[in-house]
Amino acid sequence: MTGCQKTGCVIFVLLALVLLLPGCKPVPPDSAIPELPILTEPDVSAPYYTRTREVGKIAFTSDRDGNAEIYVINADGSGLRNLTNSPEDETPPVWSSDGTRIAFARNGEIYIINADGSGEVRLTDKPEAICLSPLWSRDGSKIAFKTCPEQSQDNDENRDIYVINTDGTGETKLTNRDAGSAMPTWNSHSTRIAYARFSQDNWGLYVANADGSQPTRIADAPSQVGSPVWCPRCRRIVFDSRPDEVSFLCVINPDGSALRQLTDETNDGEAPVWSPDGAKIAFYSFRDGNQEIYVINFDGSRETRLTDTPGDDYGPVWSPDGGRIAFANLDDTNWEIYMVNADGTGLANLTNSDTGELDPLWSPDGTRIAFQRNEDETAEIYVMDPDGSGQTNLSNDPAYDLAPAWCPD
Repeated sequence: MTGCQKTGCVIFVLLALVLLLPGCKPVPPDSAIPELPILTEPDVSAPYYTRTREVGKIAFTSDRDGNAEIYVINADGSGLRNLTNSPEDETPPVWSSDGTRIAFARNGEIYIINADGSGEVRLTDKPEAICLSPLWSRDGSKIAFKTCPEQSQDNDENRDIYVINTDGTGETKLTNRDAGSAMPTWNSHSTRIAYARFSQDNWGLYVANADGSQPTRIADAPSQVGSPVWCPRCRRIVFDSRPDEVSFLCVINPDGSALRQLTDETNDGEAPVWSPDGAKIAFYSFRDGNQEIYVINFDGSRETRLTDTPGDDYGPVWSPDGGRIAFANLDDTNWEIYMVNADGTGLANLTNSDTGELDPLWSPDGTRIAFQRNEDETAEIYVMDPDGSGQTNLSNDPAYDLAPAWCPD
């Protein structure tokens, strides 16, 4: 995707970026890879935070006032308000896990604001670089973000990863811009962070403490590593890597043990997404001639192809109960939102339109799906029921309304 502009830009992308490889090896090498038990119960030690504020709300960006700003609206279309009221463009909103604050980037810096529009705080001050992609820790105490120099704003290489406290203190640089890095991921306890970076002539997967201290290289990879994803209810990390134009999925423990390659050169996979209980991983693959959605147990067993659609499938999103997956499909030039059960049954086109729909997002209670509809040089935020009925235009304005984000329940 293009464009980290210092003047700001609305970064809006369909998630499909992760690269992985065969030949991943742990550090230090471990020739005997132990078996991984199938997860049958959730990790009850993983915290769930009480979320009571702003339930049933959606944040998004809109240029209806002349530039891209952050708005919040109720899921029934009422209560629209502009949170930022700034003359500068802002990137898509990212909710804290308790639903009380929103992080975003403006004019190349990272900001946070309360969900009611009060208490805006600028966290970064980096005139020499562009800050983007804020990512909250689960407990809301820290934010990870990426930077790129202005002269390489369209280049995914030469980007660094930082961690900062939400009061603006304790900024720590995790990488050294020696070639490239991938977006980080927090563990469920907010105590550690994993990320991929290039150094010493190859890519590696790293784990550090939440404050950036004690970074440890836990796996080597001979080619580019995509963004790792920490399991929400267990202690494993899934990542992908791409040698020779074929991506491979791997899982590994945060201490570098139990590395397991899940897919291979004949059964590629990329863009992994954990199920809510941490038992399965959804991903997409080109192995059948076009991009289709698959699921696999985290130990590599029971791989199942879920979709058989015209065109390519992108961005699988698990329902909160883990029973269904929503995704976007591109057939020729038209985007549609589809749904499929996690066992591969019940595949259905939910939108069936001649416009263009993408970015499906489940409400926290699983009763509604928000999405973006593009039509006649505008974009609108919609919600619908999981069966595709009740499609309702929330934003309803001749502007570009983009990147819907549900407030956590």
